[in-house]
Amino acid sequence: MSDQLPGQALIDLIVNGIVEHTEVVDIKVEETESKITYNVYVHPDDMKKMIGKGGRVIKSIKNLTKVVGTPTQRVYCELHELAVD
Repeated sequence: MSDQLPGQALIDLIVNGIVEHTEVVDIKVEETESKITYNVYVHPDDMKKMIGKGGRVIKSIKNLTKVVGTPTQRVYCELHELAVD
């Protein structure tokens, strides 16, 4: 678990607890000196669940990821829809 970045396990746990299609969830990480961005890709059918009513769910996830950041390295979370054939 030490090889994971801050917040990675948290995002994985939350996202997989919300979506129905856990097998296609993909979390890609972009890291720079000043920020870590988690790009979360979910099945199109799960987008409504991830966004939630009025965007409450994704806003809450983004707020939780900001908490694990440091003053020198911010943490962000972005939601994307997977292209399913």
